[in-house]
Amino acid sequence: LAYAAANEPDKGLQAAWSEWNGNSFQGTAGERDDPDLQVAFRGREPLQEPAFTELAMRVFGPLLAAWVRS
Repeated sequence: LAYAAANEPDKGLQAAWSEWNGNSFQGTAGERDDPDLQVAFRGREPLQEPAFTELAMRVFGPLLAAWVRS
């Protein structure tokens, strides 16, 4: 969602990376710390998957477009 909401690929990757990794300085956990996501990804880094950007836009692009129209 963070990637799709950014509207620019570079900013989107940075936003997605922040959501995934969290912020140890501020004490906020990242999505990578979620036990369910740990099982789902089994040690892989989803942001490094070749299809990450395409899938993010395919899943969240229409949702964001509908939200903006409402």
